[in-house]
Amino acid sequence: MQNNGGTIWLDDVTGPNVLVPACQNPSVTVSNVTGHSATVSWNMNEDQTYTIQYKTNNETDWTTTDNAVSPFTLTELTPETYYQTRVILSCSEDNEEYISTTKNFTTLTLTRYKEE
Repeated sequence: MQNNGGTIWLDDVTGPNVLVPACQNPSVTVSNVTGHSATVSWNMNEDQTYTIQYKTNNETDWTTTDNAVSPFTLTELTPETYYQTRVILSCSEDNEEYISTTKNFTTLTLTRYKEE
């Protein structure tokens, strides 16, 4: 260790990853969006428990599924609708909850074909 003008420098630090938190906010992506479904994926640690939530833009309450596994497909969605989704990690190491950034997506328009 050196003290250089008020700055302390540490060299050759060994031991457990003390600077890396046991749990972090999940990183979420939304893909395969159709008129009635969307796939939500996140970085997952098999030793942790995850909850997925989603809602439309004008709803206040989240639809929640506990013990979710990535990738998770949201089904029975309404076409042409703006949705929000997020994932909550319940961390067993520190008994805290970590909430992902809310991801937004819009379900697709269904095209109807007229038979001739």
